[in-house]
Amino acid sequence: AVKSAEANAALADMRRAAAELQIAEVELRTGAGEAGSVSDDAATSKAAARVAAARSQHQAAVTDEAIKTPAAFATARAARLAEIAADAAPEVAKEAARGTAPVSVFISRTAGRVFVRQGFEPVLDSAVSIQHPDAPLGTYVFTAMSSEADRSRLRWVALTLPTGEADAAAAALARIEIPQNVRAEIEKRLFVGASLIVSDLGLSSETGSATDFVIVTK
Repeated sequence: AVKSAEANAALADMRRAAAELQIAEVELRTGAGEAGSVSDDAATSKAAARVAAARSQHQAAVTDEAIKTPAAFATARAARLAEIAADAAPEVAKEAARGTAPVSVFISRTAGRVFVRQGFEPVLDSAVSIQHPDAPLGTYVFTAMSSEADRSRLRWVALTLPTGEADAAAAALARIEIPQNVRAEIEKRLFVGASLIVSDLGLSSETGSATDFVIVTK
């Protein structure tokens, strides 16, 4: 608002200076046309001085306006960006807090999709390709744990439902192809505590806001 007021004042000064310059030039032309005596020459000289002064003031006003008007627009633009950032700040903070929660991934053969939740909120879902989609996969829960040998890597522990072999869990994973961009999004969220569920079943209607994935196996 301050910068806008300054720009408006500079614009008004420039217009006023332009009008005063125009009046002074008219007076000079009129006086010069009637010059013919010493007093007339003196008046002409005075009018010329007024023109010079008016021209100098006009130039200064033009320069001032050329600085203050762009500055006002730039400030308004910056203020708008600040408003947008302020509006987005709560969501950014929420996303940052959610990023500290373990991620949960659910792949459903029935739906043919992968669902991702973090902090009990949906992050994304995408179609997946499953080899032999009519053949059962089984239901498996994989949990990420730290590797004692290499802390920079994750160790996955598999649980099969109701019971099964680890080889079956690995075979189920081998049949699933997740789009590369979705894999990248999941991988950047993986740390200890992350979980992956693979199942023939779909999501239960009990899955909702503030819940993790709910799957009814019976």
